[in-house]
Amino acid sequence: MDVYKIALTGGPCSGKSTFIKQLKKYYEDLNYKVFVAAEAATDNILGGIDFKLANDEIIFQSFILKHQLFDINNINRAIALNKDQNCIVLYDRGILDNKAYLSKPEYVDYLFENENIDEINSLDEYDLVLDLVSLAVCDPDRYNLGNKARNETIEEARSIDLKTTNAWVGHNNMHIVRSNMSIEEELNIIINIINNLINKREIKKVERKIINKTLDDYKGYNDSNSRLLDIEEYILNVKTPKIKVYKRTYKNKNSYVLEMIKKEKDKNIIISSKKIDLNTFLKLINIYKIKTIYKYKQLSIIENYNQYNIKFYDDVTLLEQVNNTYNKNNIKKIEKVKRLLKYKKYANI
Repeated sequence: MDVYKIALTGGPCSGKSTFIKQLKKYYEDLNYKVFVAAEAATDNILGGIDFKLANDEIIFQSFILKHQLFDINNINRAIALNKDQNCIVLYDRGILDNKAYLSKPEYVDYLFENENIDEINSLDEYDLVLDLVSLAVCDPDRYNLGNKARNETIEEARSIDLKTTNAWVGHNNMHIVRSNMSIEEELNIIINIINNLINKREIKKVERKIINKTLDDYKGYNDSNSRLLDIEEYILNVKTPKIKVYKRTYKNKNSYVLEMIKKEKDKNIIISSKKIDLNTFLKLINIYKIKTIYKYKQLSIIENYNQYNIKFYDDVTLLEQVNNTYNKNNIKKIEKVKRLLKYKKYANI
């Protein structure tokens, strides 16, 4: 039985709840068991638990987080009872969305520590993150359609939208989908992305260049608008498929990810990218010989809704643009590096 955990995020009026209803029906018709975790904030606000009652951003967000964790626990229990069908879990916002509604990074740390969870494991728990850009950004004339729990102005919605995107930065499989198109077009894009995950055909379009920068040149970035990870990347000595395991460290907490890649017509296709536990990580690197190890710091940032990773190795800095933004307009692409010359050892990245 396969289980696919998909978080739909985005600012106010980005279509999350609408698309979740359509996706649930679409995949149930294909004989998937579909679980839905409804948006906790809307449930609480419509139930009378609003910000005015809490009168404190941390207290109010703790209501939201506890609601999310309760839903996640119940869905996990239900998945365990489901023996035969493949499962899709659709989360109307995920754990990391809480960051967008807290004004200081230390509030996030306090909230998560109080619930005994951490950012990096919460981030990597989802197999796919769909960041749907708010209509407040893409098409203001269509903003604020019908949600009684929505009270943000266009300016507030734009601010929350950007904060939400930044909250998920650094996720391995995040797709940003703009809303400046018809609902039908956007739904088709979303279904294609999910189908790539299910059919094990995820293609990361990454462009790289070597830059003459160090980490000190990026002091303008912080925990509110970026995520700085320490990464150990192990390429195991397996020909087909290529197997990589990652140790991802953030704020002294570790998460472990297994990635399997196959080559098809000169394209690297990710057939699996899953969070694993420490025991599985250690077992894999002990069973298979390690071909290469890369250790680096990775600063993940979002600029103009485009995703960048800046990787700081001992002897070189690589800038990557991940072209997972779906937009009718052409996005600005960084210059390709045709050859890494003396940096050949990085060719397998």
